[in-house]
Amino acid sequence: MIKMLIDCDPGVDDSLAIMFALNRPDVEVVGITTGVGNVTAAQGAENALRLVKLCGKEGQVPVCAGLEQPLVEEVEDFPAFIVVDDKGNDFFADSQKVSVTIGKRP
Repeated sequence: MIKMLIDCDPGVDDSLAIMFALNRPDVEVVGITTGVGNVTAAQGAENALRLVKLCGKEGQVPVCAGLEQPLVEEVEDFPAFIVVDDKGNDFFADSQKVSVTIGKRP
Protein backbone atom coordinates (compact mmCIF):
# COMPACT_ATOMS: atom_id res chain seq x y z
CA MET A 1 0.00 0.00 0.00
CA ILE A 2 1.37 3.40 -1.01
CA LYS A 3 0.72 6.12 1.58
CA MET A 4 0.31 9.51 -0.08
CA LEU A 5 0.07 13.07 1.24
CA ILE A 6 -1.20 15.35 -1.52
CA ASP A 7 -0.10 19.00 -1.46
CA CYS A 8 -2.01 20.90 -4.12
CA ASP A 9 -4.06 23.89 -5.28
CA PRO A 10 -7.11 21.99 -6.57
CA GLY A 11 -8.54 23.78 -9.50
CA VAL A 12 -9.32 21.46 -12.41
CA ASP A 13 -6.01 19.61 -12.90
CA ASP A 14 -5.30 18.77 -9.26
CA SER A 15 -8.95 17.79 -8.75
CA LEU A 16 -8.54 15.05 -11.35
CA ALA A 17 -5.33 13.84 -9.70
CA ILE A 18 -7.01 13.76 -6.27
CA MET A 19 -9.94 11.71 -7.59
CA PHE A 20 -7.52 9.33 -9.30
CA ALA A 21 -5.49 8.83 -6.08
CA LEU A 22 -8.59 8.42 -3.87
CA ASN A 23 -9.92 5.67 -6.12
CA ARG A 24 -6.71 3.65 -6.48
CA PRO A 25 -6.91 0.44 -4.44
CA ASP A 26 -3.12 0.46 -3.89
CA VAL A 27 -3.01 4.05 -2.55
CA GLU A 28 -3.96 5.36 0.88
CA VAL A 29 -4.31 9.15 0.83
CA VAL A 30 -3.32 10.11 4.39
CA GLY A 31 -4.13 13.79 3.94
CA ILE A 32 -4.55 16.68 1.54
CA THR A 33 -2.97 20.10 2.08
CA THR A 34 -3.78 23.14 -0.01
CA GLY A 35 -1.93 26.33 -0.79
CA VAL A 36 -2.58 29.35 -2.93
CA GLY A 37 -2.05 28.69 -6.64
CA ASN A 38 -4.75 28.08 -9.22
CA VAL A 39 -7.26 28.94 -6.49
CA THR A 40 -7.02 30.36 -2.97
CA ALA A 41 -5.94 27.96 -0.23
CA ALA A 42 -9.43 28.17 1.32
CA GLN A 43 -11.20 27.47 -2.00
CA GLY A 44 -8.74 24.64 -2.64
CA ALA A 45 -9.56 23.11 0.73
CA GLU A 46 -13.29 23.38 0.01
CA ASN A 47 -12.76 21.78 -3.40
CA ALA A 48 -10.70 18.99 -1.79
CA LEU A 49 -13.39 18.34 0.84
CA ARG A 50 -16.01 18.07 -1.88
CA LEU A 51 -13.83 15.67 -3.88
CA VAL A 52 -13.19 13.52 -0.81
CA LYS A 53 -16.95 13.31 -0.28
CA LEU A 54 -17.59 12.59 -3.96
CA CYS A 55 -15.15 9.67 -3.78
CA GLY A 56 -16.86 8.23 -0.69
CA LYS A 57 -14.00 9.00 1.71
CA GLU A 58 -15.55 11.83 3.77
CA GLY A 59 -14.23 11.76 7.33
CA GLN A 60 -11.37 9.42 6.35
CA VAL A 61 -8.97 11.90 4.71
CA PRO A 62 -8.03 15.08 6.61
CA VAL A 63 -7.80 18.31 4.59
CA CYS A 64 -5.68 21.24 5.74
CA ALA A 65 -5.77 24.74 4.21
CA GLY A 66 -2.36 26.41 4.17
CA LEU A 67 -1.22 29.98 3.70
CA GLU A 68 -3.09 32.36 1.39
CA GLN A 69 0.10 34.23 0.44
CA PRO A 70 3.41 32.87 -0.84
CA LEU A 71 6.39 33.40 1.46
CA VAL A 72 8.40 35.26 -1.21
CA GLU A 73 6.36 36.37 -4.24
CA GLU A 74 3.02 38.15 -4.54
CA VAL A 75 -0.11 36.32 -5.67
CA GLU A 76 -1.35 37.14 -9.15
CA ASP A 77 -5.04 37.22 -10.06
CA PHE A 78 -6.55 33.82 -10.73
CA PRO A 79 -7.56 33.31 -14.35
CA ALA A 80 -11.30 32.67 -14.57
CA PHE A 81 -10.85 29.65 -16.81
CA ILE A 82 -8.82 27.79 -14.17
CA VAL A 83 -10.77 28.62 -11.03
CA VAL A 84 -13.15 25.96 -9.78
CA ASP A 85 -15.59 27.71 -7.51
CA ASP A 86 -19.20 27.45 -6.37
CA LYS A 87 -20.40 28.41 -9.85
CA GLY A 88 -18.13 25.90 -11.54
CA ASN A 89 -18.55 22.92 -9.28
CA ASP A 90 -21.94 23.24 -7.61
CA PHE A 91 -22.81 19.77 -8.89
CA PHE A 92 -20.54 18.48 -6.09
CA ALA A 93 -22.39 18.12 -2.81
CA ASP A 94 -21.14 20.34 0.02
CA SER A 95 -18.98 18.45 2.48
CA GLN A 96 -20.12 18.21 6.08
CA LYS A 97 -16.48 18.38 7.20
CA VAL A 98 -14.27 21.45 7.60
CA SER A 99 -10.60 21.87 6.80
CA VAL A 100 -7.96 22.59 9.38
CA THR A 101 -6.29 25.98 8.87
CA ILE A 102 -2.70 26.43 9.92
CA GLY A 103 -0.19 29.23 9.92
CA LYS A 104 -0.20 32.92 9.18
CA ARG A 105 2.17 34.74 6.92
CA PRO A 106 5.19 35.86 8.96
